[in-house]
Amino acid sequence: MLVTSRYHAEVLSMDAQVPGIAVSMDERLDNLMQEVNLCEHQLLHADDRELALELMRAMDYVYSHLQQIKEKTGCQLVRYQNTLDEMGDFLISWLLSHGSLS
Repeated sequence: MLVTSRYHAEVLSMDAQVPGIAVSMDERLDNLMQEVNLCEHQLLHADDRELALELMRAMDYVYSHLQQIKEKTGCQLVRYQNTLDEMGDFLISWLLSHGSLS
């Protein structure tokens, strides 16, 4: 299990199928966890008044649902990576069609 406030650490933990709890300080982690549908139990916010209590609850949840979360994360991450790939392909196509890449 990983507890992090860093976007790239969360992405890498997902890729390794290590369940993570995101303690968000900005929208990047919020967006990531929402896009992969993990925000209900695994997304916290650094300014939560009861952060310590919420973190303990999230850790208990993750620990008791490890296999389910690994499977869900694997499926959601493939979808997320495909979306990012499609966005990259679109950008390259647009740049090529406008003569910005040769």
